[in-house]
Amino acid sequence: SPVRQNAYKQAQDLFPSFPRTVLENALRTSALIIPDRGIVLQDYAGGEHNISFLDFQNKSVRALINLPADSTRAFDGGVSFNSSIIVVLSRAPKTFLFLYQDGKIRRLGEFNSKGVHGIEVKHITPSRVIFLIRTHATYERGDNPLFIFDGSQLLRIKEYSELYDAEVDPGGRRIAFCYW
Repeated sequence: SPVRQNAYKQAQDLFPSFPRTVLENALRTSALIIPDRGIVLQDYAGGEHNISFLDFQNKSVRALINLPADSTRAFDGGVSFNSSIIVVLSRAPKTFLFLYQDGKIRRLGEFNSKGVHGIEVKHITPSRVIFLIRTHATYERGDNPLFIFDGSQLLRIKEYSELYDAEVDPGGRRIAFCYW
């Protein structure tokens, strides 16, 4: 995609010593591309498994989360909202959400899951983002948690079992839920 190609070129230009194979693999799999801001990815260079942010604006590579050696493929993407980044990590039987904001990382929450199949932004405004974390394949029965984030606090919406999907009206005032 053009977004991926542009992010790859920016990363190569700004960070020529960053391992090209790590960047290419991340962009093919789970990297979170924030256009003209940077790329969040799991960095496998040197035997480490850290979550890093290739910060285009500050021209720096920042280690966000240091993970143990048994955390291969723990990074499952994330959501960018204003100047914040929500990072999603899965280590069965849990999925963890972290917030990177103002140069600091903090844990937002966790829930039970076998892993993540994708993150879907359902509604976004300057004041909040609503997103679903797909923990089950679209053909597989199970719960896919829905969250709202207002820039500082993360809330899980409607903790009912087996949420399949949700839609939010254009004004962000109503949510339609679909269950198995």
